[in-house]
Formats: sequence, structure tokens, C-alpha cells
Amino acid sequence: MKYADAFSNEVTSVALYVFDEAGTLVYKGTESGAALAAEDYSMPVELLPGDYELLAWCGAGESFSVPEAIVGVTTIEELKCRMNREDDAAGFGVVNKELENLFHGYLKTTFTDDPGVQYQTMELTKNTN
Repeated sequence: MKYADAFSNEVTSVALYVFDEAGTLVYKGTESGAALAAEDYSMPVELLPGDYELLAWCGAGESFSVPEAIVGVTTIEELKCRMNREDDAAGFGVVNKELENLFHGYLKTTFTDDPGVQYQTMELTKNTN
């Protein structure tokens, strides 16, 4: 097990989804490339004060798929990641190549109406070895 911050070395893309108290998507943002290699990477998000659930899928690439999310329509229950695979002759799902790194994170938090920038830290879990 690694007990270090592997984000800048292993995460190639970030997809962040923010859901309101009713569980409906109110914001989605993505980022990839050199910005992710910066120490203490953060994604700026503008939200009204309130309670939110934040979900991140990071590095999904070609190995995994996340459904298209529509602000005001998609719910957090619908935003599940799926491993891309092909069916063999018997109808079993098969993956014949090395999987890309996949990370996910979840954070339930409150943004206040205090003036200034507010930071929230989301821990990520690596789903692939």
C-alpha cells in the first residue's frame, strides 16, 4: 500500500459532479493535463451557500465509462462508473488489456455565505492496481 499523495503522478483527468440537497446535479466540471501536476491542485467551483454532495471520477479514460450527466436532471444515483469490456463467445464480460488508473472521491459538505474563497479537500480512493 502507498501512504503518499499519488495524485500528481497518477491522476490524468478529473470529472467533478456537485449535487444539491435533493440529489440533483447542479454543477459538473472536468480538467486534465498539466494543471493536475501542480502541487495542491484545486478546481475552482462557484456555488450558492448550501449543503452539497461532491462526487469525483478521476482517470476513467478508455477503460471505464461514466454516463453523460445533465445539470438539473441527473441524480447522484445515476452517476455510476462502469468498466468497459467485450463479451466473449459465452457472453461473459472480458477485459484483455491493462486497465488505466481509476480513482473516485465523495464528500458531503456545506458551503457557507462567509465572504472569500472556501476550500474543501476530497480524499480519493484508487480503484485499480
